[in-house]
Amino acid sequence: MATLVIMALHEESQGLFEASGITPLYSGVGQVKATHSLTHWIHKFNPTSVINVGTAGSHKLPQG
Repeated sequence: MATLVIMALHEESQGLFEASGITPLYSGVGQVKATHSLTHWIHKFNPTSVINVGTAGSHKLPQG
């Protein structure tokens, strides 16, 4: 795997990555979960790059 695509929740991708044949990884919400998941997947896949999608979201504000 050359590039690792990671985001907190499946809702952030809205199925667009999967429809394009890309399998994103989901870390869960929060800095600790993101750090733990990303560290695990970097060690497992040894990617050349990482794309983090959906940063700085909100549970209170509407999507869009």
